[in-house]
Amino acid sequence: MAGAQHVFTAVCLKSLLSADSSLFSLIDIVEHIGFVHANGDRDEKDDQLVVHMEILSTWTRADFATPGTCLSRLEVVAPNQEILRKWEHPIDLSQLMWERVRYVIDVLPLREFGRHEVRVYQRDTEDQGWGVAVAVYPILMRMHEPAMAPS
Repeated sequence: MAGAQHVFTAVCLKSLLSADSSLFSLIDIVEHIGFVHANGDRDEKDDQLVVHMEILSTWTRADFATPGTCLSRLEVVAPNQEILRKWEHPIDLSQLMWERVRYVIDVLPLREFGRHEVRVYQRDTEDQGWGVAVAVYPILMRMHEPAMAPS
């Protein structure tokens, strides 16, 4: 059995950490993101998209009585399977029973609209491959019609 276990991953616009309780609050959880070009241009390719998102991933011990570790990998993947962002982070549950990892995205390269995914992988040993994702969080990126100016 693995020493660490993925609990959940969520994408939000902002998160807050309470200094008193050490608890996270997720604000505006994201399921889809809509974009409007100011000039009405509907081109589906931009070099960089300025968007602020935070991804919070929570881990715990597989057995609360037994310390554990693993390596986590988080990817933001486009519909064409291109990896837009990637992080690897060691999860160390030798002292604590829970660990939260926060990833911040300020600029995201957007190549196409459609279903993007945040994928979380776990590797228990260095010689082990990444295998199947332990979590997949879909986000729909789409273009909205520009708002009509009042007459």
